[in-house]
Parts: sequence; structure tokens; C-alpha cells
Amino acid sequence: MHKLDYWHQQELKLMEACSLSAINNLYDNIAHLIGEDPIDELNKAIKERFFLVPALLAYIQGFTNDLLLCLTHLDENSNKRVFQLLMEHLSSGQI
Repeated sequence: MHKLDYWHQQELKLMEACSLSAINNLYDNIAHLIGEDPIDELNKAIKERFFLVPALLAYIQGFTNDLLLCLTHLDENSNKRVFQLLMEHLSSGQI
């Protein structure tokens, strides 16, 4: 319980030190001083720093994971994996 209290206190301190309106004002001041193009580059650099892979690769990986999950699903009626049923259907020549 003591650990939770500590983290809650730290969160409150952080929220007091960095209000959203103060951060927005600071952002506006920086954008006004350096212009829109450099601030856009800064935003892109910050996003890339926290997002370790390109968005397309993340999408493809998620799609692949979902497809693999579907193909390995066990059909209750036949007690076979969906991939097995698909391969049997393809080998039977019934496309």
C-alpha cells in the first residue's frame, strides 16, 4: 500500500508541475519562435522516438497475427484446425 501512495504522490506532483495549459502555451511559444516547418519536424521526431517501427510494418504485423490466430483456431465439429480444413479443401480440387 505504501508503494501505491508513493506513486500517487509522484503523479500529483507531476500534474502540479506540468499543467496542460502551461504545456500548450510553451508549445505555442516555440512554434511562434521557430515557425511551423521546424515544429512539424520536431513533432515527427518525437513520434518516431516513441513508435519504434513504421506504422505500415505494425499494421502488417497485427494483420498477420490475426490471420495466424484464425488459421490455428480449432473447429469444434471436425476437431481440426482451420488451416487443416483449408488445405484439405484445396487438395480436393474444390475451389
